[in-house]
Amino acid sequence: MTAPNGGVHRQLCCREDTAVALSAIDRRSAAHEPAPAAHEPGTNRARTERDSPCRPWRRDVVAGTMLRVPQTPPQAEPVRWTTFTRLDLRALIEVLQRTATSGDAGAYGHGVEVIVESPTLGRWDRLLARPGHGLDRDRAHIAVTDGRGRCGYPVHIRLYTTHGPAAGRQLDRRSGWATSNTAGQAILMMKARAASDGYDAVELATGTINALADLHGREPAGDWRFRVDRAVVRT
Repeated sequence: MTAPNGGVHRQLCCREDTAVALSAIDRRSAAHEPAPAAHEPGTNRARTERDSPCRPWRRDVVAGTMLRVPQTPPQAEPVRWTTFTRLDLRALIEVLQRTATSGDAGAYGHGVEVIVESPTLGRWDRLLARPGHGLDRDRAHIAVTDGRGRCGYPVHIRLYTTHGPAAGRQLDRRSGWATSNTAGQAILMMKARAASDGYDAVELATGTINALADLHGREPAGDWRFRVDRAVVRT
């Protein structure tokens, strides 16, 4: 009897080794893949990570496993400031009035604020700043609308200044306005009796600017600025 052909024998052995290797890779892949979720209504298959529009995965060709890759974070909207002078508040008045009547509840349902900043503070003002100030400008956050897009009185204005929580003591009191120190946060409030008619954006803008200017014996020189903040999160 003649011996079997050596080439044929080696070819059969190679096929068996390949099948064993592929089976091992499939078992490793199954061990790393997540369990299928429940079937979606109206479909005949389970929803898995492969159905995600972000597809936060890739297959390693060598190891045959599922590996997560970091997703690109969403790009934040650029901050756009509008500059103005203390002698011309028309731009600030217009944005306050427009935001108040917009019915906008903000990006997270916590309302919309208009942030007003003083000119850049002088070196002496920064040296005398309360610890933790860390700002080149004093700032006022005017809460124009609430979580339901409504405006009304009193209007709360949070102050972030070189005087810290004691900022309210440095202000010249206007008729119909009040100040408070709530949990270490200086608050300026415009009440309804300060308004001349309806939502008084003129009085609101004037009172806010005067309050920031009152905090310094010598008003910082330069342009003031403001912006609208829709990404408000209130606690």
